[in-house]
This record gives sequence, structure tokens and C-alpha cells, in this order.
Amino acid sequence: MEQPDRTQLRLSDLFYQAEGVPCLECTATMININYGHNEEMMKSCRKLYEYAFLINAVRSRLNEGLHLEAAVDQAVEDCIQHDVLKNFLLKHREEVREMILSEYDEELHINSEKKISYEEGLEAGVVQGTQHGQERVNALITRLAAAGRADDIIRSAEDSAYQEQLFQEFGI
Repeated sequence: MEQPDRTQLRLSDLFYQAEGVPCLECTATMININYGHNEEMMKSCRKLYEYAFLINAVRSRLNEGLHLEAAVDQAVEDCIQHDVLKNFLLKHREEVREMILSEYDEELHINSEKKISYEEGLEAGVVQGTQHGQERVNALITRLAAAGRADDIIRSAEDSAYQEQLFQEFGI
């Protein structure tokens, strides 16, 4: 998700406020250090720019379809070729690789868990919604049959708007 260059965060936003102004307010400015953001800051701090370049190279390689380890390895090579963190990467390549892999693994794990939870919730919602819908239709059919309205049963099966009108009529 794309973030602005700067965001003002307030501690009070994390808590429910009954009314009024908080007694104590703590604020922090979150600065986006992703590649392509806060260009003035990046120009004044070469190492920060180079770090953003490295992380962007990893993301670009992932977007190309490389697996995480291959994406990190290729991004490190790209940086060395472009003289980005070259001396540091040549000296600490394996440490950098392990650090990036562990951070990305954590992010991937969190996103994977979110996706699994969403899918489980969606599946449960579909099952629950289907069951509820069947119960409503069965109740409608039972009431229409008891009232001798067989034609309405057939029409409601073919016309969902009419079926909804019958649900309202019978308070279902």
C-alpha cells in the first residue's frame, strides 16, 4: 500500500475517547523511506538512499516472479554492480542476506496468516449465509403452502424480487 512521504501519528488515536481533548498527547512523525519518497532527505543521506535502493531492488525482483532467496541474491548483485552499498555488501553480504530474509519471512508469515484467516472467515460466512437463506426459503414455502398459494411458491422460485416481497409480507 502506497504511503505518503510524511504522516503525523498521535497516540490518542489508538484509544477510545469518551469526550474532549486528551490530557496528554504524544505525536510522532513517520517518514516514508521507501525508494522514490522524501527525495531531499535521500539526497542528504546517501546511506539511507542506498538502503532504499536495495530494498526496492528486492521488491522489484520479487515482482518479476523470483523466489525470495533468489530475489535477495540478485538485488545484492544489482547493488554491487551499481556501486550501491558496494563495500558494505562485499564485506557483509551473508549478514545482509540473512537479515533481509528473516524480515521478509516475518512479513510473508503475517500476510499469509491474514490471508488464511480471511479465507476461513469467508468460507464460514458463505456456509452461514447459505444456511440462513435456506431457512428463510423453507419458512416461506411452508407458509405459502399452508395458505394454499402454490402459484406464489413457483413464482418466487423464478423471481427473486417477488420472493423478497413475500419475505416482507410474512415477516421472514
